[in-house]
Amino acid sequence: MKLAKRALYEDDVFECSVSQTVPISLGDNELPVEINCETDVDDKMGDKVFRLTGDTDTFFEGIDISHGDVTIRVPFKFVERNEINLSDESSNEIIITYTGNDRKRRNLAETIGTLHVLVVRVSRDSSTSRRVAQSAVQLSTDFFGDNQNLKTIYDDCSGGKLEIVEATGNNIVNGVIDLQAPSNICSMDYSEVGDWALEEIDYLFREGSTAKIDYKMIVMPNDNCVDFRGAAAWAQVSKTITWYQSQYASYPVTQVHELAHNLGAKHSGAPNENGVFKQYLDGNGYMSNKPRWNDEGSKMCFNAPKLWYFDWWSSYNELVVPTGDITTRTLIPLADVQRLDNTNNSLSSYRMILKMKSTFIIFNRAKGINSGVRRDENKVVITDQSGNTQVSKWIVALSEGETYRYNNWSDDGNSLVIKVTNIDIGSSENYLDKASIQIYVENGPKRPAPQTSSPTKSPTFKPTNSPSFSPSSTPTRSPTLSPTTSPVQNDIIEYEYDEYITNRNANPDTCTDFIPRGHVKWYDSDGPVYDCEWYGSDERYCAQYGNHYSNWGYTANEACCVCKR
Repeated sequence: MKLAKRALYEDDVFECSVSQTVPISLGDNELPVEINCETDVDDKMGDKVFRLTGDTDTFFEGIDISHGDVTIRVPFKFVERNEINLSDESSNEIIITYTGNDRKRRNLAETIGTLHVLVVRVSRDSSTSRRVAQSAVQLSTDFFGDNQNLKTIYDDCSGGKLEIVEATGNNIVNGVIDLQAPSNICSMDYSEVGDWALEEIDYLFREGSTAKIDYKMIVMPNDNCVDFRGAAAWAQVSKTITWYQSQYASYPVTQVHELAHNLGAKHSGAPNENGVFKQYLDGNGYMSNKPRWNDEGSKMCFNAPKLWYFDWWSSYNELVVPTGDITTRTLIPLADVQRLDNTNNSLSSYRMILKMKSTFIIFNRAKGINSGVRRDENKVVITDQSGNTQVSKWIVALSEGETYRYNNWSDDGNSLVIKVTNIDIGSSENYLDKASIQIYVENGPKRPAPQTSSPTKSPTFKPTNSPSFSPSSTPTRSPTLSPTTSPVQNDIIEYEYDEYITNRNANPDTCTDFIPRGHVKWYDSDGPVYDCEWYGSDERYCAQYGNHYSNWGYTANEACCVCKR
């Protein structure tokens, strides 16, 4: 070991950061998730990853470790080889020092910006069994240079918002560093080889180095030499390290899949033909194992929950609060959003993904960057995922005219109804494809309609002894006003904050309502009748609806002074 660090003794302790390490395998066989703990590069031990064994479920009971921000303090005497065993004895001395409850310290991966990726080739080229088949030049091409790879897929799927670039530094050539593997590499498992490589990298790029490295992708000999425990590759969730067998390292399915784990995503699953849920079966994106296992991969991106949480296309996504009224939306596919975004084409009245609690809806059109999607082509797909770092579950795919009922939607016995009323697909790649859907809760509460009459400007000569009418206890949501002759454009992106914004936390006595560019007033996503005046017509409306129905990036509680009082 080349690290110039002092010797460790049994009474030494160190801190490490806990993360889940997840595999990808070729078939439907589901391998167990491993729990690892990584020391910081500035720690006296250097950058090292230990595998936690024993009863990890009990040790971390009630603690969410999926964000990669839980730390533990470990006496070195409980380390054997590269493992920390959580036995009855060690559990009394291993202390959880941070549980991730402070949101400011959250170790959440950045999904927008530039990531410097280092491909680490660990090979003993003089031995057939201990070598990585691809040269350093070939690995650079496979990860960064050819038509379909880690770099190009993330660039396409994010619309250029996440840029993968080659790491730089001494001994790094086109994003790849070549390390001579130890002679005993075939007696190691993947994490031990990874630790050896991390120590070498720590030495080469120690304090004072100008190297730019964000993520490390370690490529090593195949599983007939290195023990991969049945997986093609492994990745930390919400951390920065991935490990690959040589024979699969050049495939986009492993490159894209494993980096997405680093970015916080987990698998995309679906029920099999027997109704048994399997973590890899949702072929609507790269977090399954259904993309093609070859150098070309599949022209596709991710399913709806992953795209939502990656936050690349948030301007086209909408959080919907279903009611007893019918909500109508027109969905356009990812390929058209990516193709037409930042052009003169107005997409402001369309949505790409809808989210209702943990339920996501997307139009899975097979074209452009999504032309190689592996299931449910040209259908509206409904998926469930309970949080950012959770496994998603495919629910159903709907064709035109089909309806899905989500029973007991709000634990009140009522069903959420999602109906696809129309799917419009053109013959040209340049055609804006659309899917129209309706959403409502059977027997659910309805949103009040605006008042249909205005009060007189001056009082009558003599007030009546009692009101001439009583308001209904549950007014209908749909307005009785006649619709305008032209369709409503619920713009959400065509505005300039600096010219038209008012302080979201402005003093209500001095503030003015937010007015979007090119309009005379703000109104919510259900149309012009639901404006600031409507929200002020009943003291309940701001509280009940003011945090929903966002339009132009604002809810009523942010746009209307009346809701700030």
